[in-house]
This record gives sequence, structure tokens and C-alpha cells, in this order.
Amino acid sequence: MVSFNEIMSLVMPSLVALLFYSKLSGKSLSLFEAVTHFAFFSLITNCVMYGILIYFLKTDSFIYTSLFTFKYTLMALVISLLLVLSYRFIELNVKLKLQVERENG
Repeated sequence: MVSFNEIMSLVMPSLVALLFYSKLSGKSLSLFEAVTHFAFFSLITNCVMYGILIYFLKTDSFIYTSLFTFKYTLMALVISLLLVLSYRFIELNVKLKLQVERENG
């Protein structure tokens, strides 16, 4: 069974990241943009966090006690804010120009 601590620590940093991204970009997001950005931030943040916990901190099991939830949420919040900053930096500074060519015949 999923506890409130687990849901809060997995979802809350991504919600904060979404609000930070909205303020940083200076525009209001449509529902589709908000959902897709939330899914992206949530996926990357939690994958990085689980990678850190498994490979660097050698955590075998995830028991969401109050202390573990607090530590996980703070670390995930830092990672998600860094993710938003890097995403916005890439969004502003990287431009892709694609040209599709088709052969006649």
C-alpha cells in the first residue's frame, strides 16, 4: 500500500519545479503543457533520485519513514530546481534547424 509520505515525496518536488518553471518562463502554461512538463520533471527527478539512492548511497529498500521522506524530498527538490534551470537554459540557448529533403520521383 502506498503511504502519504511516499506520494508527497515523489510528487511535491515536481510540482514545485513546475511552478518555478512557470515563473521563470514568464508565461502561463496550458493544461497540456503543464501535464507534460510535470511528467518530464517528475520522471527525470525521480530517476536521478533513485539512481543516487541505489548506486551512490547503496540503499536496498525504500521505507518512507518521516526522516527518509524529509531527506528524499529535500534532495529531490534541489535536483528538480537544478533540472528546471538547466531545461530553461537549454530552451533559451539551443536552437535546432531541421531541413527535410525529398527526392523527386
